Amino acid sequence: MYDGKIIGVIGAGNMTEALISGVVKAGLVAADNIIACDVSLERREVFAGMGCKVTANVDELLVADIVLLGVKPQVVSSVLAEIGARFTADQLLISIAAGVAIETLQSLAPAVRVIRVMPNTPMLVGAGVSGVARGNSAKSSDVAMALEMCAAAGDAYEVAESQLDAVTGLSGSGPAYLFYFTECLIEAGIHVGLPPELAEKMACKTVIGAAKLMAETGENPKALRKKVTSPNGTTEAAIKVKHEKGFAKVVINAVERAKERSEELARGE
Repeated sequence: MYDGKIIGVIGAGNMTEALISGVVKAGLVAADNIIACDVSLERREVFAGMGCKVTANVDELLVADIVLLGVKPQVVSSVLAEIGARFTADQLLISIAAGVAIETLQSLAPAVRVIRVMPNTPMLVGAGVSGVARGNSAKSSDVAMALEMCAAAGDAYEVAESQLDAVTGLSGSGPAYLFYFTECLIEAGIHVGLPPELAEKMACKTVIGAAKLMAETGENPKALRKKVTSPNGTTEAAIKVKHEKGFAKVVINAVERAKERSEELARGE
């Protein structure tokens, strides 16, 4: 599928590093077929350390077959204003810039084929979840390629662009929800009498172990919860408190608000 294709990276941040690292490790593209562009010398050195070519001049990415756009949403317009009109229909633009619509990307780079991706931070450890949305000009082979690239650093699913804000609210922001829950679990451990260091270790290991159990057994969370919720036991008492306090509603509302904020960002608000 790749046949010696050149990948150009605009914005050599952590997420593009994770994606490119997965692509290289999977043998999809040779490192020396990747050109990473960033204003930061430090970030260029990271990609150079992976064996990639690096540059501070975005013009050098005009030779790329696939352009991975990983800059912050606020600077997408200025970056593509410089080079977007010079991309051609032979090139594929894969954007991981949150909240920047395909229509906007296409207006800044009219000829290029466009795909949007919403990844999440566990991609940094090869356990990411990505939603992949196809632009009108993109080919089926483009979608397959984007899915394969993202799957090299986790799991990837094709979605409609209209669903990307929901993906952002669920999996894009989702890791932070789990981190916050773990913070609260640590505080709870301290509150009931555990030393802070021990509470942190036990809370983190509990969350990691529970996630591993879901991953390795393949059972859904509800079934696993029922297995550890004995009638009139300690876990049932705790779950009842969560239910009475509207824990599920809080989670739903949080995801809804993240989705709404993604929609606002897309409108430039």
